[in-house]
Amino acid sequence: MNALGGPGLGHIMLGRRRRGCLFLLPTLACLGWFFWARLLPPMLELSDRLNAGLLPFDPLAIALHARAEVYLALRRIGPPGLLVALLWIGAIADSFLLAPAQKRGE
Repeated sequence: MNALGGPGLGHIMLGRRRRGCLFLLPTLACLGWFFWARLLPPMLELSDRLNAGLLPFDPLAIALHARAEVYLALRRIGPPGLLVALLWIGAIADSFLLAPAQKRGE
């Protein structure tokens, strides 16, 4: 269940904070980079076009432009997206390796 929440959250819930942070912190850094470097610039450009009057103040038109920008940003996520996927898979695999030790009380 915690595998859906994010890599490392299950580890933190089980009291393995250091191990959980090894998965969680790089994931948060990659997601922060994605929002800062890939999503924020096109959204600021969209805002500038709205302020300049180049785009009509129509909620549907704005939503369509924003959706197109988000789609383009997701298509070029690159290595940070791959790193997040690998961290997620690694956290799930690590939790399966920890499960027997957790049952034994280690």
